[in-house]
Amino acid sequence: MADLGNFLKNALQEASSKTHNGPTPKGIRIRKNGKKPSLGSTIMGIFIGVLLVVGAPFVLWNGENQHRADDFTSAQQVEAVSEVEGYITFQGEPVVENPLSCIDEEQSCLYYNKKEQELKLVTEEQCGTVSEDATILYETVLECDEGNINCEQCYMVEKEVWETLVEDTQYGEATVGSYTVKFNEGAAMQGVQETTISHSYYERDVWRTFLIPQELRVAGDAYSNIINGAQKLYVLSPYSYEGTLAELTSQDEGAMWMIRIITFLMLFFGFSSILGPLSYVGFIMKRIPLIGPMINEVSGAIVGIVSFILAVISFIVFWILVTVIKNIFIVIAVLILIAVGFFLMARGNEAPKAAKEKK
Repeated sequence: MADLGNFLKNALQEASSKTHNGPTPKGIRIRKNGKKPSLGSTIMGIFIGVLLVVGAPFVLWNGENQHRADDFTSAQQVEAVSEVEGYITFQGEPVVENPLSCIDEEQSCLYYNKKEQELKLVTEEQCGTVSEDATILYETVLECDEGNINCEQCYMVEKEVWETLVEDTQYGEATVGSYTVKFNEGAAMQGVQETTISHSYYERDVWRTFLIPQELRVAGDAYSNIINGAQKLYVLSPYSYEGTLAELTSQDEGAMWMIRIITFLMLFFGFSSILGPLSYVGFIMKRIPLIGPMINEVSGAIVGIVSFILAVISFIVFWILVTVIKNIFIVIAVLILIAVGFFLMARGNEAPKAAKEKK
């Protein structure tokens, strides 16, 4: 019997070892966010939540007041051969005395950023669903919330990652009509292209370039016929005035929506932190036999649902307030027109009554 037991034990161990190419999984690990919250961290969470909720409308205000396109349209449109100073915009053929060689010296640029990258194998642990670019080496542990619930299998994986070894950035300058235009890191360059040059499976160069265009659109502060920046927005573009404006408008809209999403997340996590005591109580009651885990799950669900509803309502209210304040003069003008309309209607109704009384 002992020999039979040892045989079965060895057979099970051998079968287990064939399921992965690494160490045997060792035990259960409690998630960091699954540990029991303390009263102190819950109180601190309330304070942080209040800051997030209070700060949300200011972040939203900044998002709703993107002004790249407005800055560009405020520039005075002049001819490239003029010698006007101040914030101006013009377009013309660029003359480049010292062009930058880019994309392995196959192109001439006014700006480039070159990254020399090498493909390296990185080993890390992933739990739950493994990313598509990773290869599983072996299983590690089960990662669970406290009480061994909501568990996920963890794996040691290997994946390929491009690592930048050397990075180089260069700026050039061009003459457009009467103006010397200097490229720099403060410019909002439109039409920047990205090109990847592979030297081998493990080596490549990634180029971001502003190629010398047939015509260069510039918007910036001109002093002594030199432009190298602007107090508003320094624009360098290969597109026409209309094309450049469309690009800047699209960027404003993209930034606006990104900040709207950030604002909503601030409100959601803010209210979740403010309602943290409810989760804390549910976690304490979790130890009650049978109904404890259910109470904990219900309290967590309530916090999530209520936080979402409050975030939606607050976002709508904040957005309306920001929109009204942003367009306050238009709102005042509309209210005045409505008031005048009611006044004229009232006067019009009083005239027939007065005529009847005279008769």
